[in-house]
Amino acid sequence: MHTTLLLLQMIGPPVPAALRPAPPTLPCPPAANGEIVVCGRPKGDDPHRVRPLPDTAQADPLRFRLPGGGTLAPATGAPGWGSTRVMATVRIPF
Repeated sequence: MHTTLLLLQMIGPPVPAALRPAPPTLPCPPAANGEIVVCGRPKGDDPHRVRPLPDTAQADPLRFRLPGGGTLAPATGAPGWGSTRVMATVRIPF
């Protein structure tokens, strides 16, 4: 009995129809001659669709030029792995 009263207090009254958001209207062509029309939402309109992550990759943020036209690019391990190693890429043209 007490839990039912507590749950009713938490839920609250229903939202009036005037304050509810309008259902989305889909741009569907009318069906003719027994055709089956399948409609969908425009791209990017679905709030439940997972969006792609922004590209955060950096192309060699630190690079040193060596005499003779070579380059030295120090780096640590893969991002997010907590690596304790240090690596260096040396490129020498020939």
